[in-house]
Amino acid sequence: MIRIYLWFLYCIAPIKGDFLSVLPGFKKFKDCIEPSEDTCPNKNITFHLYTRNTTDYELTEDQDNLLNAPFILNASIKLLIHGYTGDQNYSPNTELRPAYLKYQNLNVISVDYKSLVRPPCYVQGVHNVPLVGKCTASILSTLFNVRKDIKKEQLHVIGFSLGAQVASHVGRLMNSTLKRITGLDPASPLFNPGFVGNDVLDKSDALFVDVLHTNAGMKGKYLPLGHVDFYANNGALQPGCGKNTSCCHVRAVEYFTESIESQTKFLALKCFSYSLFKITSLCNVSKTSPLVEMGEHVNENDRGIYFFMTKSKPPYALGTDIYGTNSTE
Repeated sequence: MIRIYLWFLYCIAPIKGDFLSVLPGFKKFKDCIEPSEDTCPNKNITFHLYTRNTTDYELTEDQDNLLNAPFILNASIKLLIHGYTGDQNYSPNTELRPAYLKYQNLNVISVDYKSLVRPPCYVQGVHNVPLVGKCTASILSTLFNVRKDIKKEQLHVIGFSLGAQVASHVGRLMNSTLKRITGLDPASPLFNPGFVGNDVLDKSDALFVDVLHTNAGMKGKYLPLGHVDFYANNGALQPGCGKNTSCCHVRAVEYFTESIESQTKFLALKCFSYSLFKITSLCNVSKTSPLVEMGEHVNENDRGIYFFMTKSKPPYALGTDIYGTNSTE
């Protein structure tokens, strides 16, 4: 019923501007939160630093707090943003945070805005996305101003589902100067230019935007959004998930997590569509169209739309097996 409702809104209510508060059902659920003020810091949005040596140091915009924050210097900062119904200990944090800390002694910041996206408050969650983006950009700007030993170039923002749309706001509010934003199956329902203006993740939000699609046209966006877009399998339904859209949706996190340390790579081929990708004579591996790597170690010079296949169970990556070649970028 919720899917029908959202699809109905998507099709017949393309009204620009902040109209979400007047949608049917916006006031229906008493436990849904709309912050009375859109100011930052905000008690509903918290930030948590993790390293190999530190577990859950809560970051605030207080200068002493940031000066004393135990960041690993000269190391990457991975900022993880959860989606609807999530929190700091929910996907993508539960998969990506331990994988990153195992891979390197780097910094992981988990954004937690759980009270703003609790079920069944999806409409309010969408309404709250700009505020989460605003407060995230605010603390990051303060951090880089206070800590001269931490550079913005070290930051990589990774958002899953609704979190990918939060990431777009962070990027814009930081004047599109972030080095990289990764969108893991960016949320689709109510994210359409007809609804919320230019509030959908796109390639103008950072110097490099890579997007992974695993439930396209359902919980995730269908159209390409970034400098490079990867469609797993057909981009919509994932092997081993059947028609379970939640399973397909979270596979974006699982594939990306595996890419951090896996010796077998997720290799993708440039193609206009999945149908053409399956007709191998039309989309071939060649010197002018090599296989490219999806995931953490993507080449930031890559551009275009790419498709790749996976196994139905982990480890998911197939490497060059399905291409019958060792040719990679």
